[in-house]
Amino acid sequence: MGIIKDAAKFAEQVHNGEFRRDGKTPYFIHVQRVADLVESVGGSKTQIAIAYLHDSIENHPERSSLAKEIEDQFGKEVLEGVVFLTKEKPQDYEKYVEHLKTNKEALLVKVCDMVDNLSDNPTSKQKTKYARAIMKLID
Repeated sequence: MGIIKDAAKFAEQVHNGEFRRDGKTPYFIHVQRVADLVESVGGSKTQIAIAYLHDSIENHPERSSLAKEIEDQFGKEVLEGVVFLTKEKPQDYEKYVEHLKTNKEALLVKVCDMVDNLSDNPTSKQKTKYARAIMKLID
């Protein structure tokens, strides 16, 4: 299988049993929509793979072992993009967004992630947060 199919399968396994805010939609649907959006705007195979894997480490209890598995299966470039997209819990969101500007592979994925999040019944606070972040990222 190719990197994109492998990343999709990997993400589906990692997010098995997880759901979106509505409690009904499988979480994998979100990462699939982000990957589809990245592809539709001309993202590379690497960026599409990163899109499938973008929430894997952040939502996983065994972060370091999962990161190693991602690197072993998909390579250092994909892992680096996923790590760039992984927000640490106490990390300031504004600093996190600024940091994303330094990784071209991750930047496109994050913008597509925010677009998908905005299409998924966001709260007013989330709309403001993502609008500000998108403006910072495209500045």
